Amino acid sequence: MYSLFLRKRGFKFLDGLLPGIKLSVFALCLLLHFTAGAQLTRHYANQVTQQSASNAANAADGDLSTQATLYTNPGYVFSIGSRADYVEVKFPSMVPAHTPTYVALSGVDGNRILDYILGGSLGGVLKGIVGALFTGNPNLDIVAKNGNNDVQSISIRPGGSTGSYGIEIGPDGFFYLKIIPNGNFDRIFIKLWTDFTAIGIFSGLNGNPSIGVRDVFYNTGVPFDCGEEFLTTSYDATGLNANILNLGGKPVTDPQFAIDDDPNSYSKIGYNSILNAQIATTISQSINFNRLSNPGEEAVMVFNQTASILSAAILQNITVKAYNGDTKVYESNLNLLLNGDLLGIISNIFGTTRPNRISIPVGARFDRIELSYYQLIGAGGVLTNPQLNLYGIYRVPVKPVLAHNSVLEACGGTNVILGVNAPVSDVTYTWFNSGLQPVYTGSSYSVVAPATGRSDTFFVASSRCAGKYSEYVPVVVKGNDALCSPSAINGTVDLSAYYSDSAIHAVLLNDSGKVVAAATVDSTTGNYKFGNTGKGSYRIVLVAGSVPPAVGSPVSGSNIGTDYGLNPGSRTVNVSGNGDPITTDGFVITFIGPDLVTGLSTDRSSVSAGKNANITYAVSNKGKSGTTGLIYVVISVPTAGTLTLGSLPGGVSRLSSNQGRIVLQVTAPIGPNDILRIPAVYTAPSSVGLENLTAIIPEGYGGGERNSANNRSSIQLLLNQ
Repeated sequence: MYSLFLRKRGFKFLDGLLPGIKLSVFALCLLLHFTAGAQLTRHYANQVTQQSASNAANAADGDLSTQATLYTNPGYVFSIGSRADYVEVKFPSMVPAHTPTYVALSGVDGNRILDYILGGSLGGVLKGIVGALFTGNPNLDIVAKNGNNDVQSISIRPGGSTGSYGIEIGPDGFFYLKIIPNGNFDRIFIKLWTDFTAIGIFSGLNGNPSIGVRDVFYNTGVPFDCGEEFLTTSYDATGLNANILNLGGKPVTDPQFAIDDDPNSYSKIGYNSILNAQIATTISQSINFNRLSNPGEEAVMVFNQTASILSAAILQNITVKAYNGDTKVYESNLNLLLNGDLLGIISNIFGTTRPNRISIPVGARFDRIELSYYQLIGAGGVLTNPQLNLYGIYRVPVKPVLAHNSVLEACGGTNVILGVNAPVSDVTYTWFNSGLQPVYTGSSYSVVAPATGRSDTFFVASSRCAGKYSEYVPVVVKGNDALCSPSAINGTVDLSAYYSDSAIHAVLLNDSGKVVAAATVDSTTGNYKFGNTGKGSYRIVLVAGSVPPAVGSPVSGSNIGTDYGLNPGSRTVNVSGNGDPITTDGFVITFIGPDLVTGLSTDRSSVSAGKNANITYAVSNKGKSGTTGLIYVVISVPTAGTLTLGSLPGGVSRLSSNQGRIVLQVTAPIGPNDILRIPAVYTAPSSVGLENLTAIIPEGYGGGERNSANNRSSIQLLLNQ
């Protein structure tokens, strides 16, 4: 009855201590992954050379879904009736020394013998729970052989050491025992046996304890840099006892989730709650890469705690060690890897839902990372630090070093260039916003500083493989308008249609419509310039006058006279505060008053002596408004022959006729697009030659027009016999 009680109580903990052994979809994918089109090639032992196991051929069929079964039993007193099973498998060819070789195992009976022989301190505790179920201690012997000669042998004992010769767990959830023989070998011998430790007690309380041998293999080749490594994991715990294990269960749950391909899955290290227990424990999980890192690589640990944000108190309970084989090449407490400022930034951004990333600057080549987590269980089972979720430990490029401080201040609204110092050509640098969404890829990234008094946080991480980023390196950009720089503002005005003598002034207005500055437009080039102008939004207008408006005075808009139009009526300019000079788009002034044009036409260009040519003098208004005031039209008198004016239109009179000219006075207004026509007849003399006839509107006598460039016209007549 006592043995039965121990058995039931012990298996309350042991049930599910290590992952269940079944072929999953992931395992099938993994099998294909190592055999189809990959650089990393898996080589299976393919021949059974000796055996006493059940279904022994399954141990050398290259199919992880099948297994040979080894049974053991110490028998009665002095090993009477004992049983030990073995199987030896052979590779097709000799395997070089120091080749890591894996024996894929499974527990096939309810006694969970693999739990019992699990290495490390945890195995010693398990022996106290499971050992009561067996008369003796089950043992597993592994021998690497060259033909019939032993090359290297190891024995796995309850409570033995973990590491290079311990049981590890693959991403498929299978158990793997790794052996690294120190000489050439071509076969592996596996034996399960039990030593006799008690008299008169039969060990077969639950049948014969057994282990399944699925296959034996090794890998060759160079794995792809991204996603092809064969990872395994193992774990251990100190400070635990049988009571804790029965109350709280396994110290590491789902350890394989820390090495699978799912970025959202994680192993759970430690306990969330244990009732009526008080103990301090250190729980460790190792990630075994099974090949050395590339030069220049470091590790990044991805983890969080569901119930707590990242803090120095948590980090000081986490220690990381790196190994090259059995040689420790690095050790650090995580609290030493983040300063207080960075810790605060990361904690606020990541909270309790996003996994944190902390780079482990190993500084040497490594093939294994061990994470140790110290958990204190206080009186009444109160946990001072909760369970740790480990999403994975990856090998990545060295985390970026910023080319500037981690906190930058700049004038709000100005561009800020974030950058990586000494970027490496084959490394990808990804920038993230505060929501950890990727926003840019490159060694530098331009962002806009927020408004003064506010801040934005960005992150940059390095990678060579998609999704496998280094630690997120934060940079905070703060807006501070005290750091703004003034800018000069340059502009132009097209004055080609401006005929007034009044100066044009460019006037800079603030949001309130008050004058901030004024600059006189150069009458020759049309250029103007405002000196150093502070950050803000402004409006530029044009004002005509002898002096510009005073600074601080209100101005409603542009005013350059009624005869002129302005396009546009104003210009808006925004000064960002970055100090760069600003050039605005130009203004165009158009004349909108009257614009008279003279014209002369004749019905013939050649006139014989005594003959007539009909002449028409025309005055047209091409402007935007009608004429105002007097208009004089001066007509030249011919030097030879005679010019006789016809009937004058209404509003037109002959003012004078002397000094070789006729002056006509026009008092009637001429509207836009109207034409005033004055008929005349020219009679040719008897002489031959050329006769020039002209019509001119004198400057200042064009009915209010400002453009006199088109006020003269002429025709030439050929005089002949």
